[in-house]
Amino acid sequence: MKQQNQARKKGKLAAAKYTFGNNITLAAEKGVNTATTGIDTTTNAYGIAYALSPNMTVGYTYAKTDVDAQTQDEKLQVVSLGYNLGPVLANVQYVKGENVGNTAASDGETLYLSISTKF
Repeated sequence: MKQQNQARKKGKLAAAKYTFGNNITLAAEKGVNTATTGIDTTTNAYGIAYALSPNMTVGYTYAKTDVDAQTQDEKLQVVSLGYNLGPVLANVQYVKGENVGNTAASDGETLYLSISTKF
């Protein structure tokens, strides 16, 4: 049987989250991936959330992705509002993206609405 030489992808992820007195949550995350081509992708993300009530939370997230082979960094900003009423969840997010996919001038905005249930 012939042995095949396969390139491998490598990835590392570290994340931390801390909630202060059940009202404010801070989070940070760093991910590094190396593709089979040897190109590194590094993402740093930071978030803060505030519990307006036991059922409603507002949050902000900022993420930046750098790809070695690209000159433009992708930047995402997210503002979210979530409501939890036990088995029913509602979420609204506004997302603003710059250089999406690490492509210059590939900017956009979106509004995301979701309602879900759990049993």
